[in-house]
Amino acid sequence: LVADPIVKTLSGLGYTPVLVALSPTDRFLAYVKVSGLLSLFVASPVVLYHLWAFVAAGLYPKERRYVHFIFPFSAVSFILGVLFAYFVMVRFGLRFLYSFGDDNLIRMMPTVRENLDFVIKMSVVLGVVFQLPLVMLALEKVGVVTVKQLAGGRRFALLGCVVLGMVLTDPSVVTQLMLAGPMYALYEIGLLLCRWFG
Repeated sequence: LVADPIVKTLSGLGYTPVLVALSPTDRFLAYVKVSGLLSLFVASPVVLYHLWAFVAAGLYPKERRYVHFIFPFSAVSFILGVLFAYFVMVRFGLRFLYSFGDDNLIRMMPTVRENLDFVIKMSVVLGVVFQLPLVMLALEKVGVVTVKQLAGGRRFALLGCVVLGMVLTDPSVVTQLMLAGPMYALYEIGLLLCRWFG
């Protein structure tokens, strides 16, 4: 399941859809890592519930209502972020990265470790990034920021999205922009949520 974008991209570009294991433990660790993270993904609604419950313990009753309102959307946002990464960003990013350069000069021999790490990292990062509108709404509701401050900080938000795109992804400019673009769009969605519910 996790290797599917890699295999399909390799096949689509005419490469043999096989990943290379460079160390004796690579294949074993690939299965352990993937099964562990898929378990976390399936359990994410429960994990998020316990995180919100921990936060809710320190809140006033009025603020707790916001947590109970936000929690289901938080779980759905995380899952949407993972699905967006898996079906859009990872596939497009891999296609760009695999097709870049000359095959006669540099031969593509994708390894299990790096490729699965790329898919997993992008999925988790996008799952977390998709929480941004809800975090903004929560911060606005408890009075940490105002809608006016968020609207006035658009330039800094855009710069922050680009910087985070550089930090959280690989050195490819395409994948950096593919993360920065949705992140900024989520900032604007968060701003709209704050205006509607603020």
